[in-house]
Amino acid sequence: MEDARIVGYVMSGSTPTRIAFVVRRDRRVAIGRYYGFKHPFFGPDGPTVFVRVYEITAINEEMESGRAAVLASSSGLVPDYPSELEYLLAESEVLGYRDPTTGEITPLESPPSTMTPVLEPTAEELAHFVGDTATGGTPVRVGAMRGLGAPLHLDLDAIARGHMFVAGMTRSGKSVSGDTVVAIYDVAEDRMWLGPIGDFFAAVKGRVDGVRFFTLALNKRTLKPEWAPVKAVLAHPAPQKMYEIVTETGRRLKVTGDHSLLVFRGGRVVAARPESVRVGRDYMIVPWGGGELGRGRLDRLEAMVAGVVAAQGLPWRDGSEIFVFGAPEDFTLNLTSLGIEWSTLRDPSSVLINGRGVLRVAAREGPAFALRYDGRTAKAAIYSALSAMGSGCNGNGDFAVLSSSKLELMVASTLAGIAGVRTVELGEDYLILDSGDLRVLREDVIGRFSGAGSLSVRVPLDGSRRIRLLARKVLGAGDLVDKERLVRAQERIARLLEGARSPKDRALLERLSKLIGRILNAEVTFEKIVAVMEVDSEEELVYDLSVDRHENFLANGVFVHNSSFTLNLIRRGMEVRPSPRFLILDRRGEYEGLADLGGVVMEYRAFLPTSGALRPEDVARRAGLDRGTRAWELTVMAAEEAAAAGDMTVDDIISRARTLAARMALRDRTSLLRRLETRLRRAAHEIERSRGEGVDVVRVLRDFPAVVVDLSLDNHYDDQFVALRRIIRRLVSHAVSRRRAGDFAAIVVVEEAQYLAPERGSPVVGDPYGSGVASALTEAVSQAGGYNLGFIVVTQRPSYVSKGVISQCNTVAAFRLQSGNDQEAIAKYTEAGEAVVRFLPSLRDHEAVVWGMASPIPFPVLVRVEVEAFPSKASARPSEAWRRMARAQEGLGLGRLGDLEG
Repeated sequence: MEDARIVGYVMSGSTPTRIAFVVRRDRRVAIGRYYGFKHPFFGPDGPTVFVRVYEITAINEEMESGRAAVLASSSGLVPDYPSELEYLLAESEVLGYRDPTTGEITPLESPPSTMTPVLEPTAEELAHFVGDTATGGTPVRVGAMRGLGAPLHLDLDAIARGHMFVAGMTRSGKSVSGDTVVAIYDVAEDRMWLGPIGDFFAAVKGRVDGVRFFTLALNKRTLKPEWAPVKAVLAHPAPQKMYEIVTETGRRLKVTGDHSLLVFRGGRVVAARPESVRVGRDYMIVPWGGGELGRGRLDRLEAMVAGVVAAQGLPWRDGSEIFVFGAPEDFTLNLTSLGIEWSTLRDPSSVLINGRGVLRVAAREGPAFALRYDGRTAKAAIYSALSAMGSGCNGNGDFAVLSSSKLELMVASTLAGIAGVRTVELGEDYLILDSGDLRVLREDVIGRFSGAGSLSVRVPLDGSRRIRLLARKVLGAGDLVDKERLVRAQERIARLLEGARSPKDRALLERLSKLIGRILNAEVTFEKIVAVMEVDSEEELVYDLSVDRHENFLANGVFVHNSSFTLNLIRRGMEVRPSPRFLILDRRGEYEGLADLGGVVMEYRAFLPTSGALRPEDVARRAGLDRGTRAWELTVMAAEEAAAAGDMTVDDIISRARTLAARMALRDRTSLLRRLETRLRRAAHEIERSRGEGVDVVRVLRDFPAVVVDLSLDNHYDDQFVALRRIIRRLVSHAVSRRRAGDFAAIVVVEEAQYLAPERGSPVVGDPYGSGVASALTEAVSQAGGYNLGFIVVTQRPSYVSKGVISQCNTVAAFRLQSGNDQEAIAKYTEAGEAVVRFLPSLRDHEAVVWGMASPIPFPVLVRVEVEAFPSKASARPSEAWRRMARAQEGLGLGRLGDLEG
């Protein structure tokens, strides 16, 4: 036996599942590392039993309470002898051994003897122990196992049969270079900051609490910037190669290859990695006239003076006095009007002023201070700051700012965009702003024309070949980023709607009109991407922000996104042939990029039936009636009759309620019917809104490998729950009906699962219990796995998800979890042991503990995630079902569903 490989010796009290060993003084042992000892039954040439350390304790009996060494140390005397009596005790879990006869990983049958040597395994021994993980029905690589030096594959067949639970901070990607400019508001110090993300990370030492810091993010539903809490600020080792994205204005952004950009493509906001960006066809999204925090208001003149101070001021004596260099001509006059003391210096354009109130804030924070105020104040301050920084106009009359500081130019460009001024060109030492936008901003600030200042033109929203040609032209010719063209297209759509007779044509025109109206009312503009270049990394670290609700943030004046573990799993799964089938319930619009890989994105309303999908109980609930009351019972009965007649309108329900009340001879029926009618008519829009296109989710899944159900377009949770309830039940019933044929299998991804199946007593949004979606999901997870319908349940707060859902998932990927409640939920409702839970709060970025049926390794492993027969139930494995679905699609000649471009 090689003495150099011995790291310690087994202590007494070990069991077949847990051993403790004393660490040799000349060896290093670490938590999470793998070690081994020879099997006690096979002798020195037998197989190695592997263990993983989960706790290390330093023990020194001379330093226990009451000992002489403790008393001596308290007096400042540190004797040498206690250090010779100290040792390290490593506690570890026994993982098993590779059985030489069966070739399988087998649990240890008996504990090792005391003083058994514990060895540092070789790479060959580890590789033999792990084996090939790319086995099973449909293996998909998800990352590399830490400490084992081998990749980990998950079997999609096992997920389709047994479900998977993904918990914790799963987000990855969106790593940007340290000089990338971000906007941060510090609630605790009431301070606005616009500067490099690397400086922000250094200032907070990588620690944020999710409530103190806010940043600008894009609401993808409204296309407007919003301030959202920063949940985490992360730093990663920089890769050797990065990508530099360049827009038509010269704006540049350097990102990692696993980074996702938010790009505008064909009327949708899509998360795209650098290698999938369509140069010359995709557009970066830039704020335009929105993004102020709105926490206060200043007088216009005071805001403009503060803007000059922010751009040209230098605080002196802790800000009590401020030097202003290069002040405009009317600056001192404005100071006098505001009653601010000032004195001139030798240079007539340089002024020393009293740094009071907002002027001290402006001098400290620079032009970024303007973002804390409401829109009018912010615009006045930004306009004044830009004017003070300006250096004249170019040949086209556009406004120019000259500076040798790239940071100053990027800050100016970002602030100008928020104030509604587009960047024309951003060079190495200059910035050119659109003179037309600047003129409109000036008119809005100065108030020359009442109501001026908004460039968004609002038009009332509104044969077949002309309509299709118009749709294709608008979606394909770049018209969606040109608002003047959009206005003309909107006017033409309004005319075509008047003469359109075909319901299909009218539906297309209405969808196109809705899309254009959304863009016209947006507070963003678009810059075409003209280059994506691979460049050498010049720094040690790259940085991320994790942003609550949005998972995107403003970086160098454009919005960037991130991707998740689940998204990367689906992407790789779609590369398998035959392709598995995925249905994604997408609450944040994170999965729209799957459309570029052959998937399809559909609004959730498309799956509602044309006649409405509400149950009679839904009608009574939306009317705000109390369950069990006579009004509730009467409404349910009337709605049941209306539903049976085929058209559940409010007028029909009220009419049937009157008939039923008379037939039942109810007392006080006049007041009862009056109250019922008032409630129903007040909720008429909510009741009759739940109508869709009647799309069959099964048919779409057969045509596409990935179907993304977009829930990010609105916050009508009741309608979303009704649509999802219908989708889930349709999938379950179809899976059960095809169990003998074995030609259907699918995996449903449930993002933000706490919305659909919350644990009782946890925060809820909408009414998942009353709508029936919670019970539909719980029943599906408990029953459908055996019929080749699997669920991937995703959440960052496992303690908020129903334990009935979590306990049904037999594969788990747990990322970092800081909350004790969340760790307890993992320990209580999954098969995780104490050792696994210990790892959760200390996991590094992009690391997860993975265990369960889909993993070929029979024990939990730490994974560095790459960002990126049952006869009574289903008769075929999911992989075989996917092969049959592929053959059926080819045999029937099924094509793609038509979209707006079709």
